[in-house]
Amino acid sequence: MARIRISLVIIILITFGSILSTYVIRDKYSKLLTMVEHTQSLVEEGRRDEAIAEAERLMDYWGKLSNRSHFLVRSDKIADLNSSIARIKPYIEDESEELNAEIESVKGMIEWLYESEMPYPNNIF
Repeated sequence: MARIRISLVIIILITFGSILSTYVIRDKYSKLLTMVEHTQSLVEEGRRDEAIAEAERLMDYWGKLSNRSHFLVRSDKIADLNSSIARIKPYIEDESEELNAEIESVKGMIEWLYESEMPYPNNIF
């Protein structure tokens, strides 16, 4: 009987941890996506200095988030996103034509990361 109780407690803890990590990923990566979109809108409006400041905030937020994300997300997904986010500020400073493509790439990676980490039955089994 004790084994059954221990097994139930473990299953409940795993389920609770999965649900909690899903909400953490959704909340944190949603904020990251909002920051990327705000940076893009500042660039499109021609407010370059504000866009550079927002890109710095984006990089700081990503630095904190990526450290926490290693526990929840596979590292290869984070590495690709890390290199793309690191390119945004230099592209803004250089007024590069590749900035929009890089921002759209980052947005796509964030959305894909969130979708691939959701606990759908095909992700579990």
